[in-house]
Amino acid sequence: MVVGSLIGVAMLALSCIAFFVMSVAITGSRDKDDRILLIAISFGMGPLFLSWVFCAVSLLLEGVEWWVVNFAVSGLLASIVFIGRREIIGYAPKLAEVLAASPFLIGSGVLLGVFTLVVFILPYAQNDPLEYATVARHVFETNSFRNYPATDTSVGNIYAPWTHPPAFVGLIVWVQSLVGGFDQAGISRLIAPYFGLSSVVILLAVGGWWVGGLASLILLSTYWYGHAIVSAHLDPLRIFAITCAVIYGSHIGDARRAVYAGILCGLALYSHSTGILAVGAAFLVWTASENKPNIRRVAMFGIAAVAVVAPWWVRNYQRLGSILTDSQLVWNLPNLDFSELQRRERGLLDASDQVWLGVLRGFSDTTGFGPWYYLALAGAILTGIMLLVRPVDVHKKLKLALVSSGIALVFWFSFASLVTALGSDAAIRNARYALTFQPMVALFVAAWSCPQKTGHAQV
Repeated sequence: MVVGSLIGVAMLALSCIAFFVMSVAITGSRDKDDRILLIAISFGMGPLFLSWVFCAVSLLLEGVEWWVVNFAVSGLLASIVFIGRREIIGYAPKLAEVLAASPFLIGSGVLLGVFTLVVFILPYAQNDPLEYATVARHVFETNSFRNYPATDTSVGNIYAPWTHPPAFVGLIVWVQSLVGGFDQAGISRLIAPYFGLSSVVILLAVGGWWVGGLASLILLSTYWYGHAIVSAHLDPLRIFAITCAVIYGSHIGDARRAVYAGILCGLALYSHSTGILAVGAAFLVWTASENKPNIRRVAMFGIAAVAVVAPWWVRNYQRLGSILTDSQLVWNLPNLDFSELQRRERGLLDASDQVWLGVLRGFSDTTGFGPWYYLALAGAILTGIMLLVRPVDVHKKLKLALVSSGIALVFWFSFASLVTALGSDAAIRNARYALTFQPMVALFVAAWSCPQKTGHAQV
């Protein structure tokens, strides 16, 4: 187990570095701030890319032992790093700025430490993590992703007909393959805390040590986000991926960056079906930026996004007849009336409840989301008034992140309202969907809470 863990750490580092050198090669970035952002993105996207490569290699090398798959994946990642080795850069933060923000950083570190401890204490108790772990074990024992989605009950006697791509399942299988099986299944629980840390890193990259540090503390202190790490497990991964895609939407300046933004959206789609939100939000952010999209850039953006997730969408269509759905066959039984049953259980029968407890859940559920939505709204209003009276010098990178966050939040409320108005509760049926843009809310609150620091957003 010790040797396998060390190999896992090495592969994890390789994946982060490989994704960074790919990011630089694709975007052609030479600006220091841009590269720091790419480093932060690569910290979490690297493992997501690792999952993608791991699943793809497993499909190509059908039935081989997992150590062979890991050897091939390591070789591919090492080759990428070797080819792009000249793009690897060092980074030394300014000690004074780190110390100034140390209360926020220490608080965030303590919360992440507690969450990491708790994930090893609590058993899998929720439906989704139990399903993912069960499917991951099935994939591991059959040495194959051929039965993913798991619809062939003759293989392993399991039926799990979801359309979510295998990002999370792939990471679980990869981690467990390093320790030799599922007898020590606890080690894969580190996935959720890692992506919680990845969200902290991206907030620090765009907000600086002070604003980003406070935003991180706000995010991690949100009850539902902590719950996502210690109980739901999957959500930190998809939230990080969507956050990166949305924030980078304001950085698209040419065709090369359009391709990179498409790849980020593709990986968000690969992380979970809710990644479709990243595509819509990132595109809106792009249209509001200085560099408007044109047909060529939009085409390259779309092709890159679809290329990443297409293999799994094709498999979904072949096995389930749909590339992306949030419905199950049993839910559609006419005598069951599952939709009404679920709405009744969750208090969403009346239109007023659907709006207040569903679309506006961030405001109504102060126990789960804290006061942050109210403070974000107040901050947006006060910031607008303040800018009219006395313009504040906001660092470009933070300004772009705040614009992206604001547009993303407007997009989410518009999307949830539209879906609900059409008679579906898909966007409001649980708090985890409303949690998707919580990093944006945290960034808003942190930025207006310490405006004197917004002009010093460099990390």
